[in-house]
Amino acid sequence: MSNLSDELVPIYFRRRDLAAAYRLALELEEGEDIAHGRAAPAAVEESVIPGWTVEQIERAYRESHAGMKLIFDGMIERPDEVLDSSDLASFLTHKPNATTEVVRGTMGAFANRCVSRYGRKHEDFPFRHWYVEGGYARYQMPAAVADVLRRLRAETP
Repeated sequence: MSNLSDELVPIYFRRRDLAAAYRLALELEEGEDIAHGRAAPAAVEESVIPGWTVEQIERAYRESHAGMKLIFDGMIERPDEVLDSSDLASFLTHKPNATTEVVRGTMGAFANRCVSRYGRKHEDFPFRHWYVEGGYARYQMPAAVADVLRRLRAETP
């Protein structure tokens, strides 16, 4: 800050809005830095989807076990398409007789990992997921996430 006597005030943001808040703070700081001849700080990594950066999406994929990677891979090939648990079960080629219950278990394990490793809520995935009448799950991977994961797969031997 340009003046040490400037009053500092704590401000709270939702986790999903942090990247935007940091960008705004960076813009405000850059104005002061340029005026005083200091170099501007490095930019904050932008979210691909609310709350998920490229690095976080790649980490979630890399740290996934075989079943979840296969689900990711299947969704990558069908970006922006609404899928159900049967569709996801068909991606589990390592278990030819996989059922929607296997998908539910795989998603449950992924949800637990999102909480324990990534500090997220159980339902905070790098893809959309919701329930329709009757309690049936639907899934949709945004094209932006699919692009990130497609590049990661291409770079991984």
